[in-house]
This record gives sequence, C-alpha cells and structure tokens, in this order.
Amino acid sequence: MRKAFIAILFALCLVPEAGFGEGWQAPLTDSDKGPTRFVAIDKNSQTFFLFERKSPLRVVEKIPCTTGLLLGDKLKEGDLRTPEGVYFITSRLDGGLDWEQYGDLAFPLNFPNPVDVIKGKTGHGIWIHGRGNTITPYETRGCVALNTPDIRNLDGQLERRMPVIIGNRLKLDKTPETLGREADEVVAATYAWAKAWESKSEAFFEFHDAQKFAISQGQPFSAFRNQKEGLFRKLPWILVAVEDVRAVAGPDYWVTYFIQFYRSPSLISQGVKRLYWQKNDTDKWVVVGMEFEQMEPTLAGKYVKPGQVVLAAAETGERERVTPVLDKTSEEDLGTATDAPQATYAPSSAVAHVASEPGKTPPPAVLPASPSQAARLAAVESPAEQDATALPPSVAASPAPSEYPLLAAAPGPRPGALFASRSASAPGPAAAALGGLPAVIPTVEPSAQEIVVVAAISEKAPEKAATDAAASAGRGQVEAFLENWRTAWERGDVETYMSFYGDRAAQGDRRGLEAIRDHKRSLWTERPPKMVRLEDMRVTERKNGWRVEFVQEYASKDGFADKGMKRMVLVKAGPRIIIVDEQWSAL
Repeated sequence: MRKAFIAILFALCLVPEAGFGEGWQAPLTDSDKGPTRFVAIDKNSQTFFLFERKSPLRVVEKIPCTTGLLLGDKLKEGDLRTPEGVYFITSRLDGGLDWEQYGDLAFPLNFPNPVDVIKGKTGHGIWIHGRGNTITPYETRGCVALNTPDIRNLDGQLERRMPVIIGNRLKLDKTPETLGREADEVVAATYAWAKAWESKSEAFFEFHDAQKFAISQGQPFSAFRNQKEGLFRKLPWILVAVEDVRAVAGPDYWVTYFIQFYRSPSLISQGVKRLYWQKNDTDKWVVVGMEFEQMEPTLAGKYVKPGQVVLAAAETGERERVTPVLDKTSEEDLGTATDAPQATYAPSSAVAHVASEPGKTPPPAVLPASPSQAARLAAVESPAEQDATALPPSVAASPAPSEYPLLAAAPGPRPGALFASRSASAPGPAAAALGGLPAVIPTVEPSAQEIVVVAAISEKAPEKAATDAAASAGRGQVEAFLENWRTAWERGDVETYMSFYGDRAAQGDRRGLEAIRDHKRSLWTERPPKMVRLEDMRVTERKNGWRVEFVQEYASKDGFADKGMKRMVLVKAGPRIIIVDEQWSAL
C-alpha cells in the first residue's frame, strides 16, 4: 500500500505549479470503504485524474483540464469559479450541445450539493465537458473542460453516480489512518441510521442536525419529523436495507452513498441514497443533508417472498435532492440562473416482474404506484413512505416480512395480461387474471377523473406507456397551465398563484413554497401587479415534463415595468403539473 501512495504522490507532483491559491486540499486515501472508481480534479495544476481501487488505489487516467477563470471555491451564481467538494455525475449528454462551448459530450454534476445549500452557495449547471477548440488553463465560467478527444476517450469510463472530488490541490494532508477511521465511523453510522429508521426509534431523529437538515432539504425539520412519526404510528412494520455503503471525504463533511431498499406493508422502493455527514458540537456524526434517486426494484426478489403482491414507487431516472430534475443548462451559458430544481415522482407504467417458467414459483409481483399515489410520494422524504391509511385495511395491516402469506401464489400471467384496471365509477378491489386464476389485488381509490391501470405485463409496456403519456400532454396543456398561472399573478391572488408550484420549487435564489410566498406577499402589498404578458413561448418536452422559455412583460400598479426572458421547468406530479424551477433574466 505504501508503494501505491508513493506512485500516486509522484503522479500528483508531475504537474506544473500554476498559481497557488487558497482552497481545499482534497485528501486521497486507499480505503476499502471508499469508491472503487472516482474522478479527482486538481484545480491548481489543471489536471483531471481517474482513479480506480482494486487494492491498491491507482491512477487510470491523468489528463489536462481547465477550470474557472477565477481561483477559489464557487460561492455564487456567475462568480467564474469552480466549486470545491464532493459531487456526483448525474447524467450523460451527447446531443444538442453548443460545439464551441462543450464539444459533443458532457457529464453534469449535482452542484450545489446539500452542504453547499447549507453554506448559502448558489449556481447551477457545473459540468465536465469537452470543448470545440484546444483548452487553455483557467478559461471556463465554472465547469471542468477537457479537450474533446480526451473526453471521448473517457466515455464509457465515466458513469452516472460516480463521485467527482474537486479540490484546489489533491494531496494526503491527513494520515491514511485518520481518514480510514473517519470512513469507518460514517459507514457504521449509516448502518445505525438505517437500523433506527427500521426500528421506528426516537434515535432515528437524533441522527440528524435539525437546523442544517431543514436548510438543505428546504422544509422545517418538524415537518420531516411529523411525517415520519405519522408513518411510524400507522405502519405495523417497515424494512430498511442498505447495501454496498461507500464513503468519500469532503472539505468539512463526509458523504456515504449506497443502495437503499425499503419495504412496508403497502409498497416497496429501491434507489441510491446519499447522506451528507458533519460532526456536531458533541463530536458526533450527524446527517445534515441527503439525496435520493429512485431505481427499478431489482432487489425485490431478495427482500420480498415469491408471490407477494406489493406496490412499487415509480422510477424517475432523474437525479434528486430529493430527486431533482436535471436542467440541461450549463454554467457556461450566459444569462441563465437555474439552480437544481425539485422533481416529483411519476407513475411507472410497468415495473412488475413475474416469471412464467413451468414448475417455478413466481417472484413477487411488483406493481407501480398509481398517479394519485405518485403525487403524494412527491411530498415525502422517500418515495417508499406514503401514507398507509390510503391503502385498504387488509393491506395496511399486513404482517411482517417473515410472516406474510402469499397473496397471489398462482402461475405467472401471460405476456400482455392486465393485472388490474378500474375507474372512479368502479371502486373497490380489482380482479386480476394471473395465469387464468382470479386474484384480488389491492388498489387505491382514485380521484373522480382518474383511471388507474396498475400494470400490463409486456416487454414493451414501459416504452409504450411513456410514449402514450407524452402524446397526451402537449403544448396546449402547458399553455393552458401557464395562462392560469399568469392570471393568478396578474390578479395578485397569492394562494392560487402558489398552487402552481412544487413544495421545494426554486424561484431565483428562493427555495421552497414559504420563501416564494413570503416574497410575493411582501412585494405585492407594496406593488400590486397590474399586467403580466407572455410572448414567443417555446415548449421543449423532457422526461416527465417540459422546459419552457418565453418573453415576459410585467407592470405593477405603481408604474414599475420590466421585460425579460423567463425559463421554467414543469413536471408532472400524478394528475397535476407543477413548477419546480423558475428563473428570469432581463432583456
């Protein structure tokens, strides 16, 4: 291991000194608790590293890069600095990019992360991307840019959810033993946090820093606590399993990330959870923020008995804090100010997995949440934790995992067979054809306009349902939504206006409903709106919603007027559309 560290230090030293500035000295260590592969950026030397740990840690790639025009950590939107800390790749972009700015490939990061939010940092769109020309040191507006041939060579090695450590310098400024001990502590704390959650224990809340957690999550800690305690009282049991826990050190925090599998009597959920840890006044590691990304429940076969029918939280495929939608706007784009917005959970059309091999017991039938359920899931910390009272008593009172009976232990259905379908005119349990045998599947009471189709077993069902959903919600729906929003604004009707926004929506530098509501009440009391006009609207369809741009003219009754470009991200929250991000720039 000592030889490995010497090799890494040698690699870090083989770069020119390029104007040393104050900043985070990012520590590296060869720990079995750390990531198996990660990116590290040395801003001082303008060098991009790809590391891999297969005992020992080794440098896979070492490539020149360029970062922000100004030195130091990023503090606010447009300050021309590259952030320092631990981030994660959220997606891969290979189309519709400005060649001069980004080349033809980009990997967005999750800046600002929860600790950045706590510290009041603002900004958006920090990417690792290519360039249409040869890079020179310190030339971006905050992103990390590579020469296009280099990033193309890295394509396939950079993966979604991969950690990216960005520091002013990369070095071993702590002994490996110190970092190793801290990694062990936060990993152990992660398992204890999950156990306390599963036990519905009061100790679960003690794992959080109430003040910081409230800031990073955009809601009072009391709301988080009340929601959890309500579920603890209503649910007879819950199962919380964490797998493959990894830890990465940040400037004054640690991040643990892992696969989280959640199970209750009513539904299951699986995703990647990231917990951000800092030490409190008593020297105890506490959670100050978190991020969760929903995934397909691939671990259902491990934690749910064969034949058990449960509801699955819908898969979004987008990143989150909780599940933020990725806005395809980079820090390099001038005149934009799009902080990472809040997303919601959309109903997945078919997450059911049922085997039909002769002589084999079918695995659990995992049914996706209905639109009404998906809308409720958007308001809670984890999509797994919806209100159990929304389900039939027979389901809410289901026994613990080690005791529950098989609800539908019949042979698997034929491909294309419908699991359950009903409308508001036919409430109550739905009959399902499982291999020709009837079985009762628990469903949720829909609203008056809802038609709930739980799942259709077919190889092409997800793609078809996604296409149908996109086709049914077009430009006309968005225009009608925004006309109602505009009218509420023009009338100065605060409560109706606020009904168009998601709970953790971003509007400029304001985050969350309360911040937006307080701002509008104060502003409209002094300057009541007189006229709001929307022109030249452009609607771009995106996964689970739309990106909208239009010219906005505004005038108040005291004579104030302005004109600018408004950019919005709208998402579908079950039967609703909500605004999750709204930004304006003057023309």
